[in-house]
Amino acid sequence: MVVGDIIECGSDVTDYAVGDSVCGYGPLSETVIINAVNNYKLRKMPEGSSWKNAVCYDPAQFAMSGVRDANVRVGDFVVVVGLGAIGQIAIQLAKRAGGVGGDWRRSYRLSL
Repeated sequence: MVVGDIIECGSDVTDYAVGDSVCGYGPLSETVIINAVNNYKLRKMPEGSSWKNAVCYDPAQFAMSGVRDANVRVGDFVVVVGLGAIGQIAIQLAKRAGGVGGDWRRSYRLSL
C-alpha cells in the first residue's frame, strides 16, 4: 500500500486531480506511476485524514469481504479465528452488521 499526493495527471483521468491525496498499490519508492483510469485499487483519501489511517484500509478490505461473504445478519452467531489486525477488524464489522458472539465458556477454557 502506498500513500501520497497526485503531482501529475494524464488527459484521460477524470476522477482525480493534482493535489488529491490517494492510496493504492504499487512499489515502495519516492514516485509511483499508477493507472488511474478504471482502477478499483486506487482510493481517494478522505479530506483531513492522516496517511497513517491508510495502513488500515487494506486489512479492513479483507475483513469486510469476509463479513460480506458470510452474509452476517442481525442475530447471527459469528466466530472469528485469529485475532490479528484483520480478525479484530472483522469482529468490529460483524458486530456492526448485527452479528453476536459470546465468551460464555471463557471461565471453562481458562480452567483447562
